[in-house]
Amino acid sequence: AAAAAAAAAEPPRLEGNTLLGQAIRDIRRLVQDPVPPPVKPEGLPQTAFRFSVLGAPFSGASRVSARLAEEMGLEVISVDAVVRDAVAEFEQAMTEHDEAVAASKEGLEEDQEPEPVPDPELSDAAILGGRARERLAEGEVVPDALLVLLAVHAIKGVEGEGYVLDGFPASVGQARLLERELAGIDDVHTVPREPPPSSLLAPCPPAEEEAGGAKLPSGLTFYFRLAVDAETQRRRALGRMVDPEDPKGASYHLEFDPPPESDPALAARLVPVEDPQAADALLLQRSASFSEEKAAMDVWFGRLDNVVPVDGEGAVDEVFGLVLGRVERLKQQREDEEAARQAEAEAARQAAEAEKARQEAVKARQEAEKARKEAEAIPDEVHQELADARAAAAMAAVEREHEAAMAAKFAAEEAEIATRDKELNKLSLRDQIDKKINEPNADPKIQVRRLGISVADVDSRLDMLSQRVDNLKSEALSKR
Repeated sequence: AAAAAAAAAEPPRLEGNTLLGQAIRDIRRLVQDPVPPPVKPEGLPQTAFRFSVLGAPFSGASRVSARLAEEMGLEVISVDAVVRDAVAEFEQAMTEHDEAVAASKEGLEEDQEPEPVPDPELSDAAILGGRARERLAEGEVVPDALLVLLAVHAIKGVEGEGYVLDGFPASVGQARLLERELAGIDDVHTVPREPPPSSLLAPCPPAEEEAGGAKLPSGLTFYFRLAVDAETQRRRALGRMVDPEDPKGASYHLEFDPPPESDPALAARLVPVEDPQAADALLLQRSASFSEEKAAMDVWFGRLDNVVPVDGEGAVDEVFGLVLGRVERLKQQREDEEAARQAEAEAARQAAEAEKARQEAVKARQEAEKARKEAEAIPDEVHQELADARAAAAMAAVEREHEAAMAAKFAAEEAEIATRDKELNKLSLRDQIDKKINEPNADPKIQVRRLGISVADVDSRLDMLSQRVDNLKSEALSKR
């Protein structure tokens, strides 16, 4: 009865809009506890492919890593090898320093001081190797933080298409530290938070309420997790063979990766791999450690969206085919995305050009409309100016014609005056002559001789005077 009463008091759960419920939940989460997004650290190589191949002992992770690196031109990073190389580099530097100190003391007397030897200049890898050597010398394991620093140092030196982490990270601690160094994911992004209350009117589905939170942006492209059972591990541990004449130490497996049938000499000279780690007792111990860590790793990798589970029970070629198939799909996806981006960019460019052409057309129409309105606004003034110009031209033509007529009239009048003056001059001389000749009681011959001229001379001189008068009048008219 009490349970029934409690159930009746609890408000009913409505089956509302799940998308709205998710949106309300996300808004409440942001308002209640906002978390800044991870910031990717600087200095990391911008490689196209960054893989990690993980699995239980003898799951084939190393073989798949080597095949993947060979197929795609990647670099294999084995953290164990990185630690060995760093420790060896540190020891080499310290050995050279000790030899230099010993050489500075040779041939000196007891009271003589040797020349000081500067401290060795250690690289970053050698410094990390020295720290790892101290732990190993004390019988301890290398800490996860130091292993991650060594792995990241190796990653920073990668050139080309990318890299493959062989069997790393192997624990949740290593995985968290690695993602912090590669993607900037810190504790604030991984610590579970109390989920916000769900909306009663638009509740989220139960699966959404129980989810661990939003996916984290990983620093790797893919985590390939090879899954094998204990029996497969044992069979792979016992069937390994190595070619003693191969300088690279090529290895095979009688069941999962046999040597090529076309090379019987190779099969004849293969010898079993001597690996204390493959002993039954150690194998069981390593498998148990992996199983204990696997549950925590499953929870951690559940926060990432780039984890690819791979069935590792088959032969090496089969397992590698599964891994390579996922990589090929990624490459095709990237090519499709790049083609879509280029198409979008081309469409945006064409749209921008079309918009520019449209704006230019609009501007041209506006300028044409403005010119039309300006032409319509001043037609009377333009016509008046044209009329005034035509009237002025007509008046100038009339004035030129009048001036020409007056000039002709003046010339005619002056010519007439000149003619009259000429006639008058002739009459005046002839009158004088006639007067002298017609004097009473005068002898005509004597009178003519007195003048010193004859009648013919008089006429000739009159003609000359008349011609001179005409010339003078012509010159006067031309000057006018």
